[in-house]
Amino acid sequence: MKGVPSYAGCVNMCDIKADDDAAVVKILRYQGAIPFVKSNMPQIFWNECENHMWGIAQNPWCPTRSPGGSSGGEGGLICSRSSPIGVGTDVGGSLRYPA
Repeated sequence: MKGVPSYAGCVNMCDIKADDDAAVVKILRYQGAIPFVKSNMPQIFWNECENHMWGIAQNPWCPTRSPGGSSGGEGGLICSRSSPIGVGTDVGGSLRYPA
Protein backbone atom coordinates (compact mmCIF):
# COMPACT_ATOMS: atom_id res chain seq x y z
CA MET A 1 0.00 0.00 0.00
CA LYS A 2 1.39 3.39 -1.00
CA GLY A 3 3.04 5.21 1.89
CA VAL A 4 2.93 2.16 4.17
CA PRO A 5 5.99 0.06 5.08
CA SER A 6 6.16 -3.27 3.26
CA TYR A 7 8.83 -4.97 5.31
CA ALA A 8 8.19 -8.63 4.43
CA GLY A 9 8.94 -9.55 8.05
CA CYS A 10 12.48 -8.09 7.89
CA VAL A 11 13.51 -5.66 10.63
CA ASN A 12 15.94 -3.84 8.32
CA MET A 13 13.06 -2.94 5.97
CA CYS A 14 10.65 -1.56 8.59
CA ASP A 15 11.23 2.09 7.59
CA ILE A 16 10.93 1.59 3.82
CA LYS A 17 7.57 2.81 2.56
CA ALA A 18 5.97 1.68 -0.70
CA ASP A 19 6.10 4.24 -3.51
CA ASP A 20 2.89 2.97 -5.08
CA ASP A 21 0.03 0.56 -4.49
CA ALA A 22 0.51 -3.01 -5.67
CA ALA A 23 -1.70 -4.06 -8.59
CA VAL A 24 -4.00 -6.07 -6.32
CA VAL A 25 -4.46 -3.05 -4.01
CA LYS A 26 -5.26 -0.81 -7.00
CA ILE A 27 -7.89 -3.29 -8.19
CA LEU A 28 -9.42 -3.59 -4.72
CA ARG A 29 -9.54 0.20 -4.30
CA TYR A 30 -11.14 0.55 -7.73
CA GLN A 31 -13.83 -1.90 -6.62
CA GLY A 32 -14.50 0.20 -3.51
CA ALA A 33 -12.41 -1.61 -0.91
CA ILE A 34 -10.76 0.43 1.83
CA PRO A 35 -7.44 -1.12 2.91
CA PHE A 36 -7.13 -0.56 6.65
CA VAL A 37 -4.62 -3.04 8.02
CA LYS A 38 -1.61 -5.12 7.05
CA SER A 39 -1.11 -8.47 8.71
CA ASN A 40 1.83 -10.34 10.17
CA MET A 41 4.14 -12.55 8.13
CA PRO A 42 7.43 -14.36 8.72
CA GLN A 43 10.79 -13.17 7.47
CA ILE A 44 11.35 -16.38 5.52
CA PHE A 45 9.25 -19.26 4.23
CA TRP A 46 8.10 -20.88 7.43
CA ASN A 47 5.24 -23.01 8.74
CA GLU A 48 4.65 -20.43 11.48
CA CYS A 49 3.79 -16.77 11.04
CA GLU A 50 6.48 -15.14 13.18
CA ASN A 51 9.00 -12.30 12.85
CA HIS A 52 11.28 -10.25 15.13
CA MET A 53 9.10 -7.12 14.99
CA TRP A 54 5.62 -8.37 15.79
CA GLY A 55 6.19 -11.82 17.23
CA ILE A 56 4.00 -14.79 16.33
CA ALA A 57 0.49 -14.62 14.92
CA GLN A 58 -1.93 -16.73 16.91
CA ASN A 59 -5.05 -18.60 15.97
CA PRO A 60 -7.89 -16.49 17.43
CA TRP A 61 -9.96 -19.58 18.25
CA CYS A 62 -7.11 -21.43 19.97
CA PRO A 63 -3.99 -19.37 20.83
CA THR A 64 -1.88 -22.50 21.27
CA ARG A 65 -2.32 -23.30 17.56
CA SER A 66 -0.89 -21.54 14.53
CA PRO A 67 -2.94 -19.80 11.85
CA GLY A 68 -0.42 -21.07 9.29
CA GLY A 69 2.62 -19.93 7.35
CA SER A 70 3.43 -16.67 5.61
CA SER A 71 -0.22 -15.65 5.22
CA GLY A 72 -1.05 -16.68 8.78
CA GLY A 73 -1.59 -13.12 9.99
CA GLU A 74 -4.18 -12.66 7.27
CA GLY A 75 -5.77 -16.00 8.15
CA GLY A 76 -6.06 -14.91 11.78
CA LEU A 77 -7.72 -11.63 10.79
CA ILE A 78 -10.25 -13.36 8.56
CA CYS A 79 -10.94 -16.10 11.10
CA SER A 80 -11.59 -13.57 13.87
CA ARG A 81 -13.88 -11.59 11.53
CA SER A 82 -11.63 -8.54 11.90
CA SER A 83 -11.69 -8.09 8.13
CA PRO A 84 -14.24 -9.18 5.51
CA ILE A 85 -11.60 -9.99 2.87
CA GLY A 86 -7.89 -10.61 2.75
CA VAL A 87 -5.05 -11.07 0.30
CA GLY A 88 -2.51 -13.83 0.77
CA THR A 89 0.06 -15.77 -1.20
CA ASP A 90 0.83 -19.45 -1.42
CA VAL A 91 4.38 -20.22 -2.44
CA GLY A 92 5.18 -22.75 0.27
CA GLY A 93 1.70 -23.63 1.53
CA SER A 94 0.79 -20.57 3.56
CA LEU A 95 -2.82 -20.68 2.41
CA ARG A 96 -3.02 -24.46 2.38
CA TYR A 97 -1.62 -25.05 5.90
CA PRO A 98 -4.39 -23.17 7.71
CA ALA A 99 -7.02 -24.75 5.46
